[in-house]
Amino acid sequence: MKAGKLVRAAAAMLVSASAVVLPAGMAPAWGQRPVGAQPRAETGPGPADPRLRCMSYDLQVPTTPAPPTSAPALKRHLDLLAEAERLRAPGAVEVVAIGDSIVQGWPPDLLRQAAGTDRVLNLGIGGDRFQHVLWRLQPAKWAMLQPRRVILLLGTNNLGAGDKPCAMAAGAEAVLTRLRVLWPEAAITAVPVMPRGEAGGFRAADRAAFNALFGDMLARIPHAAPVAGLEALADRPEDFVPDRLHLSRAGYEALTAAVAAAPRP
Repeated sequence: MKAGKLVRAAAAMLVSASAVVLPAGMAPAWGQRPVGAQPRAETGPGPADPRLRCMSYDLQVPTTPAPPTSAPALKRHLDLLAEAERLRAPGAVEVVAIGDSIVQGWPPDLLRQAAGTDRVLNLGIGGDRFQHVLWRLQPAKWAMLQPRRVILLLGTNNLGAGDKPCAMAAGAEAVLTRLRVLWPEAAITAVPVMPRGEAGGFRAADRAAFNALFGDMLARIPHAAPVAGLEALADRPEDFVPDRLHLSRAGYEALTAAVAAAPRP
């Protein structure tokens, strides 16, 4: 069985077993926990799958705002803030795309197709994890933008750092909560963590577990929808550059088509 099919089977098995749930105390009503507040560690029996059992030290890193890890990343953040001030007029930015290097490297013509508008602002920064986006979104001045839609693509660097799926889910929850605070009326189109590694095999089961948690989370958020159809990338090496993480032009075309086809909440 190919890796893409294995991942889909693993996700289905996790969902059907009803094991894909956030640990106790980790899923308050949206917007009720301030960004950076630490979710409680799981108590009681909880899920049997260790991927879904997080202690406080697992949860602390992806939910605590952290500055960029390099000077170029910090400079890009400051440049983007300045660009946001320049584009503060109503209607100047209709869609914001935020995430890591996959977002930063999105060819502008394809990103405009995915967004369905020329008025899209790319807020991707290479190397970002959930905690870095939380830090970047702290300035209240981001609220001067009034996007009608946010495209969120984030998480592969947390996966690469060894974070547990439940910890990644806590980071995703914190980011989604912050997005709602900044842009309460914006729809959110969220891309799951895409396949990476040879035949999509890098931490495939953990990635499937996070994506299942993430999908369940999005189903409970008003005006949010996941992007589907990207597991097929695992079986298409031509969609990646040699590192099997970043996308080729063909991969970005597939991503663009999937985002454009996603429900518009």
